[in-house]
Amino acid sequence: MSYRRAVFLSAAIALSFSPILTGCGTAQAKPNDAATATGPAGPAGPPGMVYRQAYDPAVQYSANDAVTYQRSTYIALSSTTNIPPVGSAQSAAKWALLAGAGVDGALGATGATGPAGAQGVPGIPGPQGPTGPTGAQGAQGPAGQDGTSFLAGKKFYVLGDSISAINGSGKEWQKVVMQRTGLIATYTDAIPGRKLSQAFICYGANAPGDELKPYSTAVRPECTTDGGKDGATLADNLADSDLAIIELGTNDESETIGQVGDAPTAGTALGALGWIVETLEAAKPTIRVVIVTPQLNALGTATNTKLLADAEAGYAGSAGIPAINMFRVGGLNAVNVSTLTKDGTHPTQWAFDNLYGPVIAQHLAQIF
Repeated sequence: MSYRRAVFLSAAIALSFSPILTGCGTAQAKPNDAATATGPAGPAGPPGMVYRQAYDPAVQYSANDAVTYQRSTYIALSSTTNIPPVGSAQSAAKWALLAGAGVDGALGATGATGPAGAQGVPGIPGPQGPTGPTGAQGAQGPAGQDGTSFLAGKKFYVLGDSISAINGSGKEWQKVVMQRTGLIATYTDAIPGRKLSQAFICYGANAPGDELKPYSTAVRPECTTDGGKDGATLADNLADSDLAIIELGTNDESETIGQVGDAPTAGTALGALGWIVETLEAAKPTIRVVIVTPQLNALGTATNTKLLADAEAGYAGSAGIPAINMFRVGGLNAVNVSTLTKDGTHPTQWAFDNLYGPVIAQHLAQIF
């Protein structure tokens, strides 16, 4: 070490340990020796953002609440409930976008789907396990509903015209009804050419309103017992019947139809029909009456037949009894009537077996 450097170093060390004096007497304090005093608190800063996670329409949000919605982040501008950040007319007034498509910090767009991986090699099926033991037999379920259970064994009476008494041994549509429903025919009173007003002519009633007498096969050659009894009252002949089917009207298409509520003596088709129904129900109050209307035929125009069929069905509705409107559901029309009837009016055997009979059977099953 040189002499000059040694002298300089000694002086510096001595100077660092020497007390600093300012005049004679008491030593003066250094400015940083006293504790600095605490000043007054400043005003509160503005509220910070509060992250409320995913948007929930049931939550009440306050101003500065932040939520995520549809891959973007929004901040509430004021108190709001059930107003989403986007999609509502009030969204822009209630929310501001913080991060979203085109904004720093937004989630990136979904990348393209990568190519499908190669299909793995099918594994080798394992050996089939042993057959398990047979389970216990379950309890027997309830018996299913029999579609003919109500009608099967019930007995029916027919009051009709030639359509109910035509073809060979007669009663062609009745045979189909019996086969399909299980009903049993008991008594058929069917006379060709019969009008509604002649319904009880074999009981001595020549016009609606006339008093009925015992049944007589001597009144007209067409009056036959066919399940009934000569000399019996209407009540006697209906005693074994559960159902009365009125198949009349084909010969009344030139008659005045009238209206529901006509008196039996009014000379109208509906007046006579009301008389028939009331007479049957008076003879046997428990009998179920069903009206079968005329279908398209050559004895009247299609317009007149339709009006009469609809009128008969309308009367049935007013009387609380069912009707089968054969003009509307019987299957005959201007194209096939010449093929499916023998003479424009009476069904062929095929039509009885495949149209007339099945239609009546189906509707009876639906009614009962």
